[in-house]
Amino acid sequence: MTQSADRTDCIEQELACIRRMKDGDVGGLEPLYRCYSVRLYRAVLRCGLPPQIAEEVIHDTFTRVWHQIDRYQPRGASVYGWIKTIGTNLARDRHRRRKNIVVLHPKGTPADNRASSSAPVQDLLELEQKQRVNATIDLLPERYAAVIRMRMIEDLSPGEVATRLDTTPNNVNVRLHRACLAFHDLWTQETSHD
Repeated sequence: MTQSADRTDCIEQELACIRRMKDGDVGGLEPLYRCYSVRLYRAVLRCGLPPQIAEEVIHDTFTRVWHQIDRYQPRGASVYGWIKTIGTNLARDRHRRRKNIVVLHPKGTPADNRASSSAPVQDLLELEQKQRVNATIDLLPERYAAVIRMRMIEDLSPGEVATRLDTTPNNVNVRLHRACLAFHDLWTQETSHD
């Protein structure tokens, strides 16, 4: 069997699962989960989430796929592409929420302001980590560095970034994906040299 015939069979199986789900059969979700959950898990981890939260995102993604199945329209896009979009959007939302949480000390002061013997060491480690992240971003091509800074550091929406870069929100998402892959490659190289 040729590769194109395999792909055609795969597409037909995916569409059969979608039809089952649209007919209310939750059993149609299970083959998609088996086929794509590991691949999606890797994509979600690349968004910077710890493994436990990435697992929660995978669960939330397939729950959302089930609830939004009527929105899926097979217009040349793969089922996995649709599922991955849902998953990475959920992962980015989780990442943003985690980034914006301020942990309070019992007395009501931010945790990083409390006096503790380990606080200076922790502060130094966090500063060093931020410097490494910024240095790695600086190594990226400017179009990738800009989109990472605007989306992940300044927390701008794809529409706001698109306006600043004079492009479309979809292009911003594509650039961000490519930028994250490039960042991951550079980060891995840097860490392997340490």
